[in-house]
Amino acid sequence: MPIQKPLPVFSIEDITPPFKKQAFSFLVHNEKQWPGLAYPHKHDFFMLLFFTKARGTHSIDFKEYATHKYQVHFLAPGQAHHWKFQSGTSGIQLMFGPDFLPDTRQWPFFSWSGNPVLDLSTAKFNELLAELSLMEKEYRNADHFSIEILAHRLLVLLNMLQRFYESAHPDLNPTPVKKIMMQFTDLVETHYREEPTVEYYAAVLHVTPQHLNNTCKRESGITAGAFIRQRILLEARRLLSFSGMDVKEIAYHLGFSDTSYFSRFVRRYTGLTPLAFRQQVQKVPGSSR
Repeated sequence: MPIQKPLPVFSIEDITPPFKKQAFSFLVHNEKQWPGLAYPHKHDFFMLLFFTKARGTHSIDFKEYATHKYQVHFLAPGQAHHWKFQSGTSGIQLMFGPDFLPDTRQWPFFSWSGNPVLDLSTAKFNELLAELSLMEKEYRNADHFSIEILAHRLLVLLNMLQRFYESAHPDLNPTPVKKIMMQFTDLVETHYREEPTVEYYAAVLHVTPQHLNNTCKRESGITAGAFIRQRILLEARRLLSFSGMDVKEIAYHLGFSDTSYFSRFVRRYTGLTPLAFRQQVQKVPGSSR
């Protein structure tokens, strides 16, 4: 069976011309215009999808979500996704690059370990639509003040979303323990390829490995070591499913010096060898271009 073609990585410029060379774009899709996207791909930017009407599915990192009206979907750079929307789907697609905002905080809904879907009441969704209307007006205006105004309006929107997100997920409300977990999640996202040990992250966070394990177990249900392995496994699944890299290249890319150890790692958590996992994915309709 042939190797998968590399998973395409799109920039905002590939979807719509950027806003004065800044990484920001605002698209409105009516019931007849939402584009089909049946093949998996990645972005190098953040995306927010606001559904005013929706029927269909949206697959994000191997998990399929049913779409409904008054939902918001969140995608971060590097996540693999595709969608299959039925006719009648409408809403707003907002995209911005990692450097567009001056605020570099980690938003919980963009975390790889978070829930990328938020269901809202009509009232809360209308609050977001009111803010989005102001953003669209500023985006269309496009004078020399607009970029800065859009950045500030985007921060307002993201803070509103975080308020609604934390209300929907009370367990995410910040406490000292949860802040450690958020910092740990950020560090794992940055260093999982070269630093797979709990000891490294504990040292950076100035806690003991046991404390970090206990914190992670309390907040996520798994130990810190298992959390790190989950992130490595997610990237292994992405690369096996959507890249043209061979197993040896993927193993090296993920920090494994021994291909056989990488194969045992994948088999332990998926029940399949890397090659068998790749072949299984290739048999799934819509898994390749």
